[in-house]
Amino acid sequence: MNKEKKGNGEFAVYRRILRIDELIASGCYPTIEELMEDREELGSRATIYRAIELMKLQLNAPIKREPKSKGFYYTDRTYRLPTVFTTGQEMFAVSMLQNMVSNLKGTPIYESAKKVLDTIQKSTIKNPNEVKWNAENRFSDDTDLEWTYNKYVFLDDCRIDISEKNWNIIGKALKENIIIKFDYSGIWKTEKTQRRVQPYQAVFSNGTWYLWSWDLSKKAFRLFQIPRMSNIKLSKDNFIVPPDADFKMHSSGAFGAFSGETKKSVEFKAQFYDEACGFIRDRKWGDNQKIEEQKDGSIILSFRGNQLYPFLKLILGFGCNARPLAPKQLVDEWEIHVKEMVKNLK
Repeated sequence: MNKEKKGNGEFAVYRRILRIDELIASGCYPTIEELMEDREELGSRATIYRAIELMKLQLNAPIKREPKSKGFYYTDRTYRLPTVFTTGQEMFAVSMLQNMVSNLKGTPIYESAKKVLDTIQKSTIKNPNEVKWNAENRFSDDTDLEWTYNKYVFLDDCRIDISEKNWNIIGKALKENIIIKFDYSGIWKTEKTQRRVQPYQAVFSNGTWYLWSWDLSKKAFRLFQIPRMSNIKLSKDNFIVPPDADFKMHSSGAFGAFSGETKKSVEFKAQFYDEACGFIRDRKWGDNQKIEEQKDGSIILSFRGNQLYPFLKLILGFGCNARPLAPKQLVDEWEIHVKEMVKNLK
């Protein structure tokens, strides 16, 4: 019971000033007597006056009283109170999201997303109860977040821009489950080929967007880099999304937008040495992860996944400080690359 009363009290000011704002903004010039008619919501005469003073002093509400009727009105008829009250932690989260939205640069939705977050930040006000509590207890105002702007930094990935036209076509196809066709030039096979696919999901990873689809000609799931798609056209055909269409069902591991040849996971195992050890220890690479410390100071990492080639890329990136142990396909691929590197020394 005490907790319920306390919770109600914390939102009493919030409800009261929103109701007063609604009545004043209606243009009916409510008097103090008329406001008191809603006593259950607004309280006594003194309580209403305190709420109006709070609105004027803390929320910059341009409230005046009409001389003859003594009714309240806004001198700026376009003014309305913000309808969202936030705590310091909530404002901090919005500030972080504003920085994170930079990952959408290069897509047509970047400006829209940034505008939404800016609007949220501008349309929020400090919880009056929190402001009062901070003042009474001499706490600093933790909704003032200017200090965060240069303290939390989200670095941009290398990105490839996407045209607004292509983005909108793909968005419509995803929303309405429409089959699309397009020309595609892959990273390895640069010759353009025409594809006809059922688009399931847009996947963001490592600075770019991918389209997870069912390739109707290949009769297989495929992941396409959206910036490498051109001449995208909507067909007149719709499709039903199958229950196994979720990309995460086909990608097992922590290596971003890459799907294995099958959904089946295998055990990956590799040994790491020297400076590679700290990097490997700090991260989660896949399911059932284990790290075994070795007497020579090296570690053996094992986990289950199906992203063989991204893991191979990681191992090759550590040079002499990493070598694969399992499965055999991973070891064989690594040996091929090492032999090719040796040839390049000649």
